Amino acid sequence: MSLLDIRKFDSLSLKSHLSSACLVLLLVLFCIKAKSITLHSASSSSDFTPVEVHLAFTQIPNQIVVSFHTLNYDEKLLGFPMIKFSHKDRTLKGEFQTATLGNVVTQYGEVSHTGYDFNVLLSNLEFDKLYYYQCTFTRNENVSSDIYHFHTRTDPQSPESYETTVISYGDQGILNSYYVMERVKDYISKFYNSSQKNLFVYHLGDISYADDYPGLIYQAVWSWYMNKMTSIMPYVSYMVLPGNHEMGPLHHPYYSFELGFQALNHRFFMPLRNNSNFGHNMWYSFEYGPITFVSISTETNYPENFFPEYVFKGDQLAWLEQTLAKIDRKRTPWVIVTGHRPIYSSAVGYSNSHGIPDGQSVPVQQAFEDLLVKYHVDIMLVGHVHSYERTYPVYKTLVERKDNFHNLRYPIHIVNGAGGCIEGLTWSFMYHWGINWSAHIYNKDEGYGILKTSFNPQSKIHSLTFSFYSAGENQLIDSVTITKDDL
Repeated sequence: MSLLDIRKFDSLSLKSHLSSACLVLLLVLFCIKAKSITLHSASSSSDFTPVEVHLAFTQIPNQIVVSFHTLNYDEKLLGFPMIKFSHKDRTLKGEFQTATLGNVVTQYGEVSHTGYDFNVLLSNLEFDKLYYYQCTFTRNENVSSDIYHFHTRTDPQSPESYETTVISYGDQGILNSYYVMERVKDYISKFYNSSQKNLFVYHLGDISYADDYPGLIYQAVWSWYMNKMTSIMPYVSYMVLPGNHEMGPLHHPYYSFELGFQALNHRFFMPLRNNSNFGHNMWYSFEYGPITFVSISTETNYPENFFPEYVFKGDQLAWLEQTLAKIDRKRTPWVIVTGHRPIYSSAVGYSNSHGIPDGQSVPVQQAFEDLLVKYHVDIMLVGHVHSYERTYPVYKTLVERKDNFHNLRYPIHIVNGAGGCIEGLTWSFMYHWGINWSAHIYNKDEGYGILKTSFNPQSKIHSLTFSFYSAGENQLIDSVTITKDDL
């Protein structure tokens, strides 16, 4: 069995109740049988096939970046990456457009091991349209992906743009994630069959958990995860941010060129990656309906960060303050900061029994909390702790209020790291009665969050509701609604 076969191996084998250890052993045996850790042999047609297709927003509302991966690439044979797309012809054989604009082909290290990543910009899309698309190449359209579809957002100037939905979770890999993936897939399918159109997924760091496996299969696990997500990633924008598990492989043998968040910065294309002042996925911002999302790196580029050996271009804290300061709250009344590690978590190692941030939370609090309050951030949404927890509006452990969440001054912190991973759920929490700022904790099952916004034109009130659902039973576990006056 080749490693290409490994990458196609479907982790629905979880249904056979194999333990995590058995599955890891199985992967290692596959690699030994392959007698090589290269991802492809001599060029075959399947080596060129676009796989791992996914979408992302830019900072311009009517643009989408389409990204895909191949095992091999020959520019003379294939030409440049190209997207065929149409909102009229689902077969893409009649009336369609092609895009090669801003195509970016990247690779790193030994490409026989890491493969190639491609990104193509779709620009000037029409709002509120269902588009069909296919990934291919300019010189050989016979080498192509399946046909997928996505729905563009509504016009930001229209009243419909206030109605938005965001699915979120962090810390998701190939194990313990089956039910979350199934619930999200079903949610997307039902959503597109409804009258609503504004939807995307936010993955709050720790993607695939490839670093928890033997280093020789690091790339194979990454691709295994991406292929598992083919019922989700090609159909909605899939926004990501760096977690600690994106740093690179941990277990020998591995290649040094895989370290330093390389997989994250090649497989994905977030809004500041094409900006020459930055050129990476570590932090960025974008508007979506009535929300400005500001994504930060809790892993690098601030004092006492967790991976100081990896310094990315730009001053993150200066960028963050400048970004928060220039947000037009009339255009986007809500501001949500997303990251990976929490400031507020009741889990052991993140706060003491009195609720004072401790351990890993200390440098994150020192770097970011004052800015959150200074610029009236509404929610900080993170992962890292493999459970769900929501706080009351809080600053420096002081709770603003525990009811009537209208026109808040302090942000609510939401830990949403129960996406499902090999490490399982977080069980060790401080005594809940000793922590005044903690409103709800759930660690009995994996799950996912649904964030929705709306606006009442009669009362001139904006509403934002965050709900958390368990994966196994798909039950509503917790929900909170915050409101504010229109400016």
